[in-house]
Amino acid sequence: MPRRLLRSLTLALAIVVLAASAGAATTPIYRAPGIVLRYPAGWHVDNRPLTAWTNPAQRFVLSSYRVPDGRPNLDGTYSPPPGGVIADLVEQQAPGPDLHGIPLRPAHFTLPHLSGHLEGFGDHWGEVGFREHGRIFAIFVGVGAHTAARKIAQLLHTLDTMRIARHA
Repeated sequence: MPRRLLRSLTLALAIVVLAASAGAATTPIYRAPGIVLRYPAGWHVDNRPLTAWTNPAQRFVLSSYRVPDGRPNLDGTYSPPPGGVIADLVEQQAPGPDLHGIPLRPAHFTLPHLSGHLEGFGDHWGEVGFREHGRIFAIFVGVGAHTAARKIAQLLHTLDTMRIARHA
C-alpha cells in the first residue's frame, strides 16, 4: 500500500475515533432506579428534591438551567426562569389495580397544556401521566414565559430517548 494512502487512512481513522469519543463525552448520562437518561451537554439533571413529596417518588429533575438548592417548590409556587425548561419525573409507589386506566407511554412526548397552578407547582407547568413496564409515572414540565421553541423541542426529545426498565 502506498505510503501516502496509508497516511491518509490513518489520519481518517484518527479523526473518526476522536469524533466518536468527543460525541460520547458531550452526552452525559444520568441513572435513576431502572431509568437511563441521556441529556444535552450544558443541561442539569439530578435527584435533589424539588418538592417535599415522597409518594410519588422523584426519579430526576432535568433542566436547561441550574435549579436552586433546597426544595424550591416546597410552597408550590416555583416557576422556571423566563428562558428555561424543566421536567420533574416522579414514579407512583405501589401502583394499584387501576394500572390499565393509565395511558401507555407515548411514542413521542408533546408539550402538555401549561397551567397557572398545577398540582402544587407554580406558573407555566403541565403534566403528562403514563405507564411503562407496569410502572406509573408523571412528568411535570415547566416552561419559562420566553423560552425558545427549540429548547422545548430539545427537552421533549431528551424525554423521548429516556429508557425505563421493567423493575426499579
